[in-house]
Amino acid sequence: MIKNDLTQESLVATVSETDNNCPNGEAEGSYAFMKEGRLVVRHPPEGPYPLVMPCPGVRLIVNGKERTKLIPVSLQDAVSVEAVDERKEGDWSISVSADGLQAKLRVRPTVVLCRELADLPPASKLQLAVIEVEEFLPPLTWDELLEELSRQGINYGVDWQACSRGVALCTEEEVVVARGTVILQNL
Repeated sequence: MIKNDLTQESLVATVSETDNNCPNGEAEGSYAFMKEGRLVVRHPPEGPYPLVMPCPGVRLIVNGKERTKLIPVSLQDAVSVEAVDERKEGDWSISVSADGLQAKLRVRPTVVLCRELADLPPASKLQLAVIEVEEFLPPLTWDELLEELSRQGINYGVDWQACSRGVALCTEEEVVVARGTVILQNL
C-alpha cells in the first residue's frame, strides 16, 4: 500500500513591505512577485490589487483561510505562502521460489518530492510556482530484513552482501538474498 504524507516545509513566505520594491524598477501600478521565498506586493492605496494564484505543492493562506483559486492580495492582508513536500512510502517483500531454493527481495523505494518556492518576476496576475527535486530512499532497514528472513525461516544460504545491497537500494529492483542447494538422496 502506498502512503502519501504531506509535510509543511519550514520556509514560509509572507507579504513583505520591507522588500516591496520591484527588482528591476520597471513595473508600475499593481503587481506581486516572489523573491527569496517571500511574496512581495505593491499597489496604489485605492487598488486595483494584484492577483495571486497558487499551484500544486503550494499552500496560499490569505487572512487565515487557505485559497486554491485566483485571489486579490493587498498590503493589509495577512498572507503566507508555504511549499509543501510530498512523501510516497515505498514497500518491500521477500518471496520464496516454488521449489524453496531461492529467496528474492523486491524493493520499491520511498520517494520524497522536495519543493521550494520559485522566484518570479513582477506581474499583475502572479501564478505561483515551485522547484521540485525527487529524493529516493530505501524503504527498509537491516533489522526489518533480518526479522523477515527469520520469520520466513530463511536461515541457510543467505547472501549477506546481497542483503546489504538490498537494504541500501533506492531504485525498484529484485535481489536474490538466499539460495538453497538440492539434496540428492540415494534410494
